[in-house]
Formats: sequence, C-alpha cells, structure tokens
Amino acid sequence: MELTSIRGVLALIGLLSFILIKAFLVLHFVASPMEVAGRSMVPTLVPGDRVWVDRWSYRHRSPRRGEAVMLRDSVGRRLVKRIAEFPRVAASGGNSTPSLWVLGDHPVVSLDSRQFGAVPLSEIEGRVVWRYWPPSTFGPIPEAPPAPPPGR
Repeated sequence: MELTSIRGVLALIGLLSFILIKAFLVLHFVASPMEVAGRSMVPTLVPGDRVWVDRWSYRHRSPRRGEAVMLRDSVGRRLVKRIAEFPRVAASGGNSTPSLWVLGDHPVVSLDSRQFGAVPLSEIEGRVVWRYWPPSTFGPIPEAPPAPPPGR
C-alpha cells in the first residue's frame, strides 16, 4: 500500500473519531433528545412528542418557575415536569439540599411532587426547550402551562 493512501485512511479515521467524540460530548453535556412517554404534560406535550433537553443552562443559572424540566424517577425513567416553586432548601436526615417542587400540566394523571415530594436540584437533568417531532408542533416549549379553556 502506498504511503499517501495510508495517510488518507489515517486522516479519515482521525476525522471520524473527532466527529464521534464531539457528538458524544454535545449529547452528554449540552443537549440531548428525549421522547415523551406519559400524559402528565398534556396539553403541552403528548406521548410520542420528541424534544430537546438543554443540559447546559442550569450549570450557569438557577431553574425558573414555569420551566419544563427532565428528571429521572426512582427506577430511572425519564420524566418531564414543570417547576412549580423556586429552588428551596429541604432538610433530610440532617442535611440541607436545594430542591424543587415539580408538577405535571395534567394534574389528574400526573405523578409529581404531590406524591414523591420535592426533587433535589441535583436530580434535574436539564430544561426541556424545543419540540422537534411531530413537525406540525415544531417549536419552543412554553415556560408556563397553557391557560385552561374558558369556564373551567
């Protein structure tokens, strides 16, 4: 094999490695896709919606009331909830932990802080910022739940 073709193969391997490492870092530390599974955020999000989770913002600022966030439940399932209360300090076992009170937009079916209590800030994996599927609902996730229909 010629030296120039070996260099070409090595350059291609190097480029592909760089791209894969960059993609891993972006998906792990900056933003990641998520598919909505439950009905707790209806009408804002419905099962099958696909969203981007911003994993970067909360490294530089505190969460805000009304933002939709992604967290994991006790068995590791990814959940989307909305911040109902600003960060507060919850005492547990003599330790103080910054925590959030989170609720689903559909309170009748939502499993949220009313059942499992305040969520430690460290368990919030990111802010749900953008729906990319289905295309008919493409766009940013509102920071407050939609207003209920008149008469309710």
